Amino acid sequence: MTKKAIIYGVKSGDTYHYIGKTIQANKNGEITPSKVQTQYLKPKLREVFLNNVIEIENLQVVPANEWWDDKLEEVVEKHRTDHPLHNAQWMKDGKRGICYWEGKQRDPHTLQRLSESKYKRCVQYNSDGELVKIWDSCKEAAIKVFGDYQIINGSAESKLYKLIKAHKIQNRLSHNSYWFTEEQLKKHFTLVPKRINIDAMAKAQRERVSRAISKGQREKTHSPQYEILKYNLKGKLIRTYPTAKVAGQKLGFSESYVSKLCRKGTRTNSFYLTYGEKKLQPITRKTT
Repeated sequence: MTKKAIIYGVKSGDTYHYIGKTIQANKNGEITPSKVQTQYLKPKLREVFLNNVIEIENLQVVPANEWWDDKLEEVVEKHRTDHPLHNAQWMKDGKRGICYWEGKQRDPHTLQRLSESKYKRCVQYNSDGELVKIWDSCKEAAIKVFGDYQIINGSAESKLYKLIKAHKIQNRLSHNSYWFTEEQLKKHFTLVPKRINIDAMAKAQRERVSRAISKGQREKTHSPQYEILKYNLKGKLIRTYPTAKVAGQKLGFSESYVSKLCRKGTRTNSFYLTYGEKKLQPITRKTT
């Protein structure tokens, strides 16, 4: 049985604002507004939903593998009759979703835009960290060095693209070279350096990971809490308590009352309390 898709229209009154496609219909073949998710990603269309009484109209049912052409026809027809469709230009620009492009060729306009997006400068260092070349684009390096550049379902693929996304420095080594984008290097250096210290970069990276792990472990056993400062009525610091709970225990107050005194600046007959520095304090757990 051929899978069916519904081409729907989002409209207020007689005016259409968006043409979409879904295969998620209820048992009566209707599309509910909760299934129409795309509009919330588009600020202008979201405003239409918020400011108008919206209807979701089923325009036609089509085979799922042919939905694009039918949807495009609906968009063109509505656009010609001056309906303010928010996705008309988007579709005309060739942004058509990955499922459409399987086994098909993109139009020249979209291919050109894809090509432009790959022109991010790529930097190559040898295994000793010495600058070899600044490539005009990752695409150029992928073609001339890796020799594996290809477009699959409209997406550019090469081993190089995976390398420059690698977190660990040692995982960026290929073809006896380390690979970075120019943008990545400029986050750490003002200019692209002629030489980088691979060992020092790897060590710094390990230390950052170690600090992050230590911080995560501390957060499991500690929690950030404000110190409580106790002053006499002349403004002299009398005592510091590590937490509101400890202050309450020492003063005979509840923890919430201590916090209230700090927030409102209320004075007792002999002292007042304020918040101090926020510090990590050990978490005390009840034992059974």
